[in-house]
Order: sequence, then structure tokens, then C-alpha cells
Amino acid sequence: MTNFDYEKDSFFVSDLKRQSNRNTFYEYDVIYPWTNEDLREFFHDFKLENKKILTVTSSGDHFLNIVLNGATDITCFDINKLTKYYQELKIAYIKMNDFNSFKKGLTKKLTYYELITYFKNNKEKFKPFLRMQVFNFWNLVLSKCEPMELVSFDVTYHLYQKNEYFDEEKYDFLRNRLESVEPIYVDCDIKDLSHILRNNKYDYIFTSNIFYYYIKTGTYLNIINSLNDILNEKGKIIQYSFRPHHENDLYFDRKVNYDKKIVYRFEDKDEDYYESVISYKKKTKGD
Repeated sequence: MTNFDYEKDSFFVSDLKRQSNRNTFYEYDVIYPWTNEDLREFFHDFKLENKKILTVTSSGDHFLNIVLNGATDITCFDINKLTKYYQELKIAYIKMNDFNSFKKGLTKKLTYYELITYFKNNKEKFKPFLRMQVFNFWNLVLSKCEPMELVSFDVTYHLYQKNEYFDEEKYDFLRNRLESVEPIYVDCDIKDLSHILRNNKYDYIFTSNIFYYYIKTGTYLNIINSLNDILNEKGKIIQYSFRPHHENDLYFDRKVNYDKKIVYRFEDKDEDYYESVISYKKKTKGD
């Protein structure tokens, strides 16, 4: 569960793997600075208040949008141990800054690593807002690495606008809520969640587009069935798909007997490109 072994984690940062053709993720990997999902469009379609949530950590934006939509019991998982340090940095930055300062500081063309650069240049400002282990981690890492070495460039700089909190009124609401919501972190691959969290039951599990990578390996069916074990009776798995020719959707249409509902879909008519958010109700013995 939540573990900030900052000395060990900072030691492995110098061995980050940057890949141009991404099919595998690692325990120590580059960080995605912003979501590449349109999170403005669908979280408000779920009733998250007083729900128990399991979500990807990634850029931290899933957690922030979920908090904005009312949840307080939130567990974040990621195979990449560095994501939780980045999410904590983003949470601290929001607590520190009003909306205008937030926009001014993080919406430049170099926004890939602007947040990490801001920490490097303003360490003392962060101290009251960060766990000491997280502060020490970034301090150690930035003594041997440049900020640009730590992030992925697979997302374009304008993607911060895909967050629901990129609105002054909602930002202020989120900023206030962050004072009383603290995430739990789990460092693991999605395929191990049902074992590590076997004593927990969640109302929603947000998987982002992780299943896309497991479709290629043929292990996706075992994983989605295992997640069923840690869902509440009325729980749902929420999957994001953004691939041409809706490759992800075809798998779920044909081979999984879940009660599927398309919550959101965007179609680019010029490029034959689809983005979908699909929910799957818990599978019961009678299904």
C-alpha cells in the first residue's frame, strides 16, 4: 500500500527507459505530465460522492477530477513508482496557487516538465505542502537529473485543458476539497490488483486505456475477470478507449459478457478515429 521509499526510488530514476514504440511499462519509468483523455466529458456522469474508488495514478489528473466530483475514498494504482511522487507534486502545486497563478505557471509550451522545474526553483515553497518523503525524493532526483529527463513527450502541451478543473470556479472547489482528501497508493500492475487488494470492494474501477496493451498479449480476459472480484455488488469497471477503428471496443463487444454501456464517444470523421468511455457492470454468477 502507500509507501514512499524515496531513497530507493530516487536511486533507480537514473535508469528510466524512454521508448518510441510503447508496449511495455516499468517500475521506474518516465512520467506523463498530463492526461491524454478528455476527462471533462464523463466523470460527472457517475455518482462518485461517498463511493469507494480505485483509479490509475498516471499524471494525477484522474485523482484530481474524481475528487472534484465528490469522492473522498480513493486508491490510486500504477506500475510506475514515480507517478505517485508526481501526483503529490501536482496536488501540492494546486494547494499553493490560485487559479491565475496555476494557469500562468503550467500552461506554457514547455509544460511537459514545467511543474518539476517549478519545484526545482521553488523548493522551500513546497515544504509545507508535501510529505517529507516526497520532498526528499524530488530533492535527490533533481540533484542528478534534469526535469526534461523525467517526463514522456507522448502528449502534446495543450492537453491540460482536458481536465474539468481547468475552470476557475471548479479549480477553487477542487483546491478546497484537497485539504481533506488524501489518496492511498498501490505500486503494482493491474493484473496484480485483485490479489493485493483482495480485502477491498470498490464501487468504481477506472482503468484508463490499460486494457489496450493487454489485448495484444492475450491476457486481458483474465485481468478483467479478476477485477470483478474486487467490485461491490453494483460496482462498475470504466474503460477508456482511444484507438483508430475502435480496436478496444471490438474485444468487449465480442468476448466479454458484461452489461456494457457507452458513456461517451467522440468520432473524428476526417481520421476515422474514435474515443470511447465504456462502463461494465459487475458480472454475477447468474450472468
